[in-house]
Amino acid sequence: MRYGLTVIGNGPVGCYTALRAQKHADVALIGPKVETVRCAGLISRTGLSKTGLLDGDHTLNTVTGCRIHSPDQRQIYVDAKRPMANVVDRIAFDNHILDMAKDAGVTHIGEWVDSFSKEIVLKNKKTVSQDKIALASGSFYGIQHEKKLPTPKEYLVGGQYEMKIDCESDIVELFFDIPDFFSWIIPVDGYARIGLCSKKNPRPLLDLFVSRLKRLGRLRSSARISESFGVIPVHDPSMPTQIGDIRLVGDAAGQVKATTGGGVVMGCICGQYILEDDYDSKWRTQVATELRMHLALQSFILGLSDSKKNAFFSLVSKYSQTLIESGDMDYAKRTVVSMAKNPGFALRCLPYTPFMIKPFLQAFL
Repeated sequence: MRYGLTVIGNGPVGCYTALRAQKHADVALIGPKVETVRCAGLISRTGLSKTGLLDGDHTLNTVTGCRIHSPDQRQIYVDAKRPMANVVDRIAFDNHILDMAKDAGVTHIGEWVDSFSKEIVLKNKKTVSQDKIALASGSFYGIQHEKKLPTPKEYLVGGQYEMKIDCESDIVELFFDIPDFFSWIIPVDGYARIGLCSKKNPRPLLDLFVSRLKRLGRLRSSARISESFGVIPVHDPSMPTQIGDIRLVGDAAGQVKATTGGGVVMGCICGQYILEDDYDSKWRTQVATELRMHLALQSFILGLSDSKKNAFFSLVSKYSQTLIESGDMDYAKRTVVSMAKNPGFALRCLPYTPFMIKPFLQAFL
């Protein structure tokens, strides 16, 4: 059988892309059963709602806000007092979308790809024929390197332990005291996900973070329930995502929010347009500005000295109600515009303008 589309990769973006495409074509989805994942698993409820993935037996916890720890250890508390994000069991979440795709008629092939040209050759040497290919293989860039397809230029490496610590059950904690990114504590159910990202091996920094939590008396047990490490691409606005009949989507396309490293929501939104002849321009119409805005914001924060981060986060905390009422975890433009419309915040932000110019020019030019 020849398929209208074959999706390589059955993570959440691949499964969702196949699910949406099945309405318009016969779709094959290639990938073995999901057994391990490398993800913090915190996804906005608005994003899940937009993609129709809010419901299911994959939510382990919901969070209402965050506590930001600035470099000088001052705490900035932002709490919406309502569920803002879901902490998901990523294996259950991924398999839930896979089941949705199969129920919609998608043919799931539980193998992996050995090679492809006009036909895809599987590891078991069987072949699959199709009109178009969607590469949704996440941050496993072997196929892209082999086929000389574009890949993101920059990467972070994330590391995460699941451990029992003392933390608020519905508040995420973010610590801006490491190079390249931040550390996090995400409460689950009786335990927490403790992680960070780095341009280098994250394990030493992660171990130091855990040691710090132990010194603070927050560690209830030194045992690790689990640990995971994985590559996270940094969004590259200039990266092509459509090469002939091959389309890149999700982490394979670098469709990732630079501020958080999250790619599920944006990847799923982009995957809706996978069958369009002008796929590359269609998905950019929807989220390119948002991804560029996330990139600019992250570059701006990382470019500040610790003292200026302390002052900036302190400023933001005074206008946290605006963030609560108008901010959005996925749509950074909405957050920036809502804050900029507040005269008090805009005026007090003027001293930071010189630090914003370069990141925003780099992201948007």
